[in-house]
Amino acid sequence: MQIAKKIFEELVIVFRLLSGRELFKWWFGLCTRVVAVIRQRSLGPVDQTLGSEFSFQVFHRRIAVTSGSFGVVREIFGRNAYVTPAELMPCQTIVDLGANCGVFSLYALIHAPKAHVYAIDVQPEQMAALRANIAANGFAPRITTDVGMIGAASDDWGREFLRSHPEVQIFNLDSFMKKIGPCDFLKCDIEGGEFHIVNEQMRWMDGVRRFSMEYHGTPVEGEKLAVILRKKGFLVARLDHGTLGYLDGIRS
Repeated sequence: MQIAKKIFEELVIVFRLLSGRELFKWWFGLCTRVVAVIRQRSLGPVDQTLGSEFSFQVFHRRIAVTSGSFGVVREIFGRNAYVTPAELMPCQTIVDLGANCGVFSLYALIHAPKAHVYAIDVQPEQMAALRANIAANGFAPRITTDVGMIGAASDDWGREFLRSHPEVQIFNLDSFMKKIGPCDFLKCDIEGGEFHIVNEQMRWMDGVRRFSMEYHGTPVEGEKLAVILRKKGFLVARLDHGTLGYLDGIRS
């Protein structure tokens, strides 16, 4: 029953976001991949039928994705994974750490019409996709982008990535946040790098009013981050989700 309820809720989201050709294509994919959906307990196999180039609708406006995943769109636009539209509406400065192909940046630009977004990601190819997605929807004047590794290259993947991408440097988060001034909302999804940037000595969050941070690890590890953030003056809620979770905080 719980699985059926979840799938029904996701279907409601799909019908809200898709229409026309995209909706038909997605629905046809569901009909032909229902066994995979049941086996994986996920609509991921159906999302793949849209490919990486598609469009969806928000407030009757068509949003073009030139490179991305509809599964990520469902998570961010459908379930408001990081923050609700009402919470974003008054924001003027938003930071997207781990911006990937820019779906959250699009979400922020749409729901916070007066905001300027700063988007950073470590992968040059993802940043190229982000810039293309932003430009396709006319938001380029309201976003500043940069490529850099947030945190430290302390694992095999990070060290190998920097070796194969000598043009990518460690991102100086302290000087960046000091330069942009007060931040109304910060989203952080940096695949484990959060454990390198959240510590007792950090100053980079001094100007942040509200944040949502995905953490990779056990609830115990997530709570260690939460304790530090509470000491820094935030009211923090932890939401565990399997091998990862979210920390949502607002300055007290």
